[in-house]
Amino acid sequence: MNAIASDTTLPPATIKAVCKQMAKAIKNIDAAISEVYGGDSPTANTLRSARLPLIVYILAHGYELEMNTYRLLRAQE
Repeated sequence: MNAIASDTTLPPATIKAVCKQMAKAIKNIDAAISEVYGGDSPTANTLRSARLPLIVYILAHGYELEMNTYRLLRAQE
């Protein structure tokens, strides 16, 4: 991912949008865990502790796709 970030500077609005999406993802994951496993069960707590690595993994792959699209569009200009 460092190679992607090194050749392109993302606008602040894009970074802000990604942060908002991450906050929504965390809330949605928490709500789903609570609905299925209850508020304070051992399983729910284990899943909550693993949510951040999962979100980072998903965002990293999404970011890579986004940057590839950004490069293609920029190359067409």
